[in-house]
Amino acid sequence: MDLVAALAMVGTVAGVMSVVVALVQGRRPRDPAPVGDPVPPSANGARRAPSLTTPDDSPRPAFTAAHVAQALHPPTGRLGQIHGRRDALELLNSRLAAPDGHFQVLAGMGGAGKTTLALALAESAERQGRSVWWVSSTEERSLLGSLLGLALTLGASPAHVEEARAGVRNAADVLWERLETESGWLLVFDNADDTGVLTLGNASARDGSGWLRATQAGLIVVTSRVKDQGDCGRHGVLVPVPCLDSAAGARILQDLAPHAGSSAEAQTLAERLGGLPLGFHQAGRYLGSPFALERTFTSYLAALDDRFPLLMGQTTDPRSGVTQTWELSLDSLAAQGRAHARPLLRTLACFAPSVDITSTLLDLQVLA
Repeated sequence: MDLVAALAMVGTVAGVMSVVVALVQGRRPRDPAPVGDPVPPSANGARRAPSLTTPDDSPRPAFTAAHVAQALHPPTGRLGQIHGRRDALELLNSRLAAPDGHFQVLAGMGGAGKTTLALALAESAERQGRSVWWVSSTEERSLLGSLLGLALTLGASPAHVEEARAGVRNAADVLWERLETESGWLLVFDNADDTGVLTLGNASARDGSGWLRATQAGLIVVTSRVKDQGDCGRHGVLVPVPCLDSAAGARILQDLAPHAGSSAEAQTLAERLGGLPLGFHQAGRYLGSPFALERTFTSYLAALDDRFPLLMGQTTDPRSGVTQTWELSLDSLAAQGRAHARPLLRTLACFAPSVDITSTLLDLQVLA
């Protein structure tokens, strides 16, 4: 059992739909209410009853439907060379060509390449002339804004979108009324590590009545660190995204740093990195830089023993660095009441690199 994978279960467009609606309808957005008494008196001096819904007074940038569509475009510029994922890509492309009513959940540990796999599918779909939409699922509010923005661009009634944003109308119904009229599309929910973000009202991700539904109009793909079929329900299919073997890892390293050494040396480094695609890309980009202190696979391998946190943590994006993406998983576990996961994994990390610890060696009563 890969212990990290077992334990690590863990916006694009903000909530600005009223301004979007105003712009689409060709009218000026409402001026914000003056700060002060939340229930101003009427003309005769009587107090009005307070509204049943709480207005959203957050700043609202002037997004148009075109801006929303642009924000939902998949970031295929991040996509690098794909190795070792042929079977998974063939499966996903077959589901895209002939949807069977199930949404696909690409599940694996942080850094395993789930987003890369989804981007490869998205690029393939775009080459086929299909509509592709990419939605970040790290935060509930931005997810709502993105999906209502999508509904608007697909022709949903601006009034219905506004009502959904206000909580008067079911937001998922507004979206799906439009999605079911389209065909051949791909919708990706990226980084749905907290499946609670996909919950809408009383409909969880597994219910099939919220954001994720059974459909043959197109294909839904979810990337997540959660590898639990129970969270998918009967309409979801888990597609495991495991780490790569050392041969595939060596090809990635040599693609990124072709002058850093032989295939055998690259394979030795790939084994040290535990088959983690994110680690391959981070090491390869470093070795391919003209400013790198280490210039070969062998010297980089030696430096890992002394400077692993530095070499594997140099990034501005928390999801593009190995150590940082692990910390995201541990933070999520701590938020779920599993604070001991961090010290436990740090203790187990003292054994040996890239060694799987089987479940038979873990006494659950002792761990509890």
